[in-house]
Amino acid sequence: MNLRINLPILGLIIHASASAAVSPWYGFYGGTSRDGAYSLQQTADRGLIIFGYTYSFGVGSADAMLIRTDSLGNHVWVKTFGGPNPDFGKYVRQVSGGGYVILGETFLSGNFDLFLARTDTGGNIIWAKTFGGSNNEYASSVQQTGSGGFVVISNTQSFGAGQTDVLLIKTDGNGNLQWAKTYGGTLDDSARAIVQTSDGGYIITGTTNSFGTGTYDIFLIKTDSSGNLLWARVYDGPADDVASSVIETMGKDIVVAGHSRSFGAGLHDFLLLKTDSLGNLQWVKTYGGSNEDWAYSVYEAYDHGYIIAGSTESFGAGLKDFLMIKTNLDGILQWAKTYGGTNEDEPFQVQQTSDTGFVLAGYTQSFGAGLLDFMVVKTDTGGNVSTCPVGNPIPTEISQYMVVSAISPIITSLSLGSNVSPGITNPTIITGGCPTTSISEGCFSNNSTISLGKGYITVTQPGEFEVKIYDIKGKVVKRVGASNSVKIHLQSGIYFVEVLTEKAKVINKVIISHSAL
Repeated sequence: MNLRINLPILGLIIHASASAAVSPWYGFYGGTSRDGAYSLQQTADRGLIIFGYTYSFGVGSADAMLIRTDSLGNHVWVKTFGGPNPDFGKYVRQVSGGGYVILGETFLSGNFDLFLARTDTGGNIIWAKTFGGSNNEYASSVQQTGSGGFVVISNTQSFGAGQTDVLLIKTDGNGNLQWAKTYGGTLDDSARAIVQTSDGGYIITGTTNSFGTGTYDIFLIKTDSSGNLLWARVYDGPADDVASSVIETMGKDIVVAGHSRSFGAGLHDFLLLKTDSLGNLQWVKTYGGSNEDWAYSVYEAYDHGYIIAGSTESFGAGLKDFLMIKTNLDGILQWAKTYGGTNEDEPFQVQQTSDTGFVLAGYTQSFGAGLLDFMVVKTDTGGNVSTCPVGNPIPTEISQYMVVSAISPIITSLSLGSNVSPGITNPTIITGGCPTTSISEGCFSNNSTISLGKGYITVTQPGEFEVKIYDIKGKVVKRVGASNSVKIHLQSGIYFVEVLTEKAKVINKVIISHSAL
């Protein structure tokens, strides 16, 4: 496989607060097509490294995209990685000695394989490897181990005992395979996350269809440093329960975040599960509303409570919003925040930053330059972003009980891996700004409609209202007072349209064209 590396022309929308201490901001990064982030980490200099996929840039139908920013979200550099077929970035981590390790998926010979690479501090490839078999392999997470090597958790349809098995790969610091093992039953078993524990072994979490009594249940697998099984447990509800993220706490307990259809207030609720170091259940909590709420990431906060991030259709401004929940160390809800616009916005990873704030990464359909853009939210320690959209929902918190059973997954050992030789190109980056609007939970009107015409928009809202139109740099280009309906002519481009009444506010992104619709 020949992977290429691109530096894309990137449409970037940033709003940064003037606060030097915490510096909350929203950041949107992308092109005219679909671009989304799956993973991020704060770097040693308080900047960010963000990894995901792009359909806007690169050499293939989709490429992996890596973005490096400073502490205010201003891009430092951007790179894409890929070949002529689809490639997706899934996970990134800063490594000791400088640079980054990235994990993704690459489409080779009719199937997806794992793509593992090490870059320098400028995002230039040092080495790259692929791992796969005759069927599909899907990437989940990578961590640098205490020995300086890397451990990859993924899922395989090429190897193992069932339809899908957990695939654990251990490499040295140059990406050379040291060992690989599969874990699973006769049906579908998928790993979502891994953490190296304080004893040098690993904790793996995911979802099983082979064990437990529900359609899908949560599992934990504990291995030693060589991948040998020490214990495995399944956490069982009557319906679907999915694990997405796992951490080892400072107290050496295990905390898993995911979502549950077995329990909670809605269709799916955030689920937080805590065990001791042997997998014995301590407590389970769900948090949510009446609709869909899906948790993807958990992080232990400085106060030893937990921060959970995911998407919500129960709360927020749009069809789907970022939802961040803060609990204490016993899982008791302390606060919750939503972030987003009127369309779909979904995060996949959260981290506490060195200034005690938080940062989330995912995608946005509400903001940005394209169909989907990378979306990054940097908050203060209370989850606030002073001049950008933030909601204050009150999810329902419920204590739950799950049946815990020991399981014995089938383990196989295998050998796989090959080298990749990337190429490099260097395009230019474009930057911009975002609307300086403040949106609160529950303040959106369902009565406003915005219709697109050739070179104009028509805004309809019963009664008197005001329309503010922002360009992509956040500048107000038009401000119009109206009653019931107004037609506004605009140049071709991307705009944010804000409709205000005495009791409500709504913001929509529109793309104006003077060509025939």
